[in-house]
Amino acid sequence: MFSGMYGAAQEYELQSLGRQIARDDEVSAAPDDQRQRPRMKNAVRRSGVAKVTVLRSTRSAPIVGEHLGSFAGFLGRAYREYDYYTGIYDGLEFIARNFLCDSTTNDTCAREQHEILTKNDILKTGPLGREVLKWHWQLEYDPNPHRAAAPDSLSEDAQIADRLRLLTTIHNAMFPLRSRQFEIPCGKRLLEEQLCKTGLDKVVDAIRNDPKSILAARRLSDWCKAHQKESAAGECTVDPQFMAFLEHPVKELNRAAVRVLSNLWDAENMAKEQTGASDYSAWVEFASAYYRSTDYSYRRGLEFNPSSAMRDSRTSSAKVLTWVNYALPNELLLFGVYPGDPRKLERTSDDKRRVNTILLAWQPVVWFAGKGGSIRTRVEVFRGRFAAPSDEGVWAAAPGVTLRTYEKMPWLFTSFEIGGLYTRHIFSEVTPIGAGRRMQWTATLRGVNDRIVISYRWAKGRPYTLAFGVSDVNGLAYWILR
Repeated sequence: MFSGMYGAAQEYELQSLGRQIARDDEVSAAPDDQRQRPRMKNAVRRSGVAKVTVLRSTRSAPIVGEHLGSFAGFLGRAYREYDYYTGIYDGLEFIARNFLCDSTTNDTCAREQHEILTKNDILKTGPLGREVLKWHWQLEYDPNPHRAAAPDSLSEDAQIADRLRLLTTIHNAMFPLRSRQFEIPCGKRLLEEQLCKTGLDKVVDAIRNDPKSILAARRLSDWCKAHQKESAAGECTVDPQFMAFLEHPVKELNRAAVRVLSNLWDAENMAKEQTGASDYSAWVEFASAYYRSTDYSYRRGLEFNPSSAMRDSRTSSAKVLTWVNYALPNELLLFGVYPGDPRKLERTSDDKRRVNTILLAWQPVVWFAGKGGSIRTRVEVFRGRFAAPSDEGVWAAAPGVTLRTYEKMPWLFTSFEIGGLYTRHIFSEVTPIGAGRRMQWTATLRGVNDRIVISYRWAKGRPYTLAFGVSDVNGLAYWILR
């Protein structure tokens, strides 16, 4: 939803900086100053006076922070650490070419000066920085570049060794990204597409699939947990959130997306309360409702009567809405019951009669098992009556268990569900067709982000039934009330 705006924001920042520098007379420099000449071609000018040089590095070494709409660096400190040292390496080349050489086109001088700055660690980056700078140097200038290898005796500090192990794995995973197109469509679902189209999934999998790297990450995470309350605990390279992302990247991205949308809604409403200005909370509401309608396949763990609602307990009204969401039914269906074999039914003048049924369904407990699948408990309550006006309506209930999958669905459909229900009548001794004390089997297709339901049911000795209706009733009620 937010992709594209950050690139524009970065360009706007540079333009704003240029305008500010042009307005600031206190930092002006004479155009004939010999020290300024190498930079004059990029200087911001006004009335013939060069103000200040604004230069941008044009290096192309890939960094993790470019991914996920420039948000990937926030996933973990290890990624930001690698990007930091990569930026230092590019900055040293920039200094060598633009300040230490007579001409910016003198590649030989730029390489020699770059090598001196890099190998002498002029910026004192420490043992980790020296290794990363060395790796980048080998990739750029070695005629036969090879994968980086973490030295075994770099430091006796176990933390330094573990952090270097992660940096090594990240660097080797980033190496193939130098020579590929940045964005390549993957044809996958929303979050998987965001991970794979820029190659970020390879960077994540490199740590997950390397036993030494994932072990180092777990040790760093354990250290962070043990020292999280200490004010001088040092650097926390792998916090619990980053560890969770490494183990379940799609699940954690989904949580982050929900959290971002929730914080956006809070920010918009806070701005409206404080300034009285028009806000965009309605647009945030729409985006939140839409996303929560599409993220069922990304959810993990247990949920109660799940829907598109945002489970929020920060205010009293939010708690009330959450409990209302639990109590309301998840589905509202209209059944048509058709005789499968008229010989098994009571003979009437019209063997093609049918039963019209209004059905409400709850899903008390759902376990999202991963890989787009879930196991669901289900309770249905419905009232059925024959088409003849003289027939009496009868209440019936049906508890059961179903399995739902979101994988490889045909066009227009988002999920398929199959399961069994034990049906029996309640509040009446009259048993309606299809609601006797017996097992009933169901097969259900859902479309339009699970909003539209088409259900087929059958039971031994009973007519089959077809149902059409809507799902996420409790979620829709939540967004209307909110």
